[in-house]
Amino acid sequence: MGFLRPDEPLEARFSNVLFTPGDRARRAVTKGQKGIRDALLPDERALGIALDERSHDETVVLTDRRVLIMRRGGRALVRATDIAEVPGAYTEVTPGGGTFDLDRMGVRIHMRDVTSANALTTLINNAVLKHRPRRITMLNPDFYLDLLSRGGVPDTPVNRARLAERTEFAIGGQAGAFTAQLRAPEAFEEFVRRFGFDSPNRRLQRADDMIDWLWAWHPLCHHGLTRQVAKWRDGLLRPGSFLTAAAGSEIPDWNDSTTSNEQAWRLVFEKNWRG
Repeated sequence: MGFLRPDEPLEARFSNVLFTPGDRARRAVTKGQKGIRDALLPDERALGIALDERSHDETVVLTDRRVLIMRRGGRALVRATDIAEVPGAYTEVTPGGGTFDLDRMGVRIHMRDVTSANALTTLINNAVLKHRPRRITMLNPDFYLDLLSRGGVPDTPVNRARLAERTEFAIGGQAGAFTAQLRAPEAFEEFVRRFGFDSPNRRLQRADDMIDWLWAWHPLCHHGLTRQVAKWRDGLLRPGSFLTAAAGSEIPDWNDSTTSNEQAWRLVFEKNWRG
């Protein structure tokens, strides 16, 4: 007569990084740990493991190199993504807990403990930031020079400064949208403290400074920033833009005395917060 073989105990290297430590989740990961071991590359370390606490099926394993999407506590590998290619994560508060979401990857892990969901979100976002340096080329000087040239506008100190000033304003508006959508009013206030005042000595570098700050703040800004810079460039080169309208001459001074940059950015923030 045969005997049932007891499950091997959950290895400490997995137990210590388990973000869903409930009994059922722990049993599922214990049964799936061989699959996790087999999925790891040589010298690759697991940094975080979470199992959906509704289905007890979909499983996320964060390593020091990749994010592994698995099933049944780790028994089956669905896909592996280099951490630098992960868009980012966020937590959504839901009835009975929180949902950990991997943006644009179709992964939602329901967790009973919102604090644990937030901690896993922070862990993954910090890993993405560590592995994905800024991918937007510096705007100063080549981006501005290319726009002036293609728009038929003379390259003068005045034209460069006025183009940079309007680009700065546009990036600031995007910052208001990002911080509102990510429900981070404290980040918006920090952005305003840093950039909500005139800085003539850094006029040409200011938009780059803003991109650097947003890129280092949250990985979910990366895709939107990249798209925004491309959209800004394409829009300026269309007929009728302030750039192409200034072909052969000087970009007009942009003097909107009714609304400061900070006031305009706050309006964007408030609109996106309500939305």
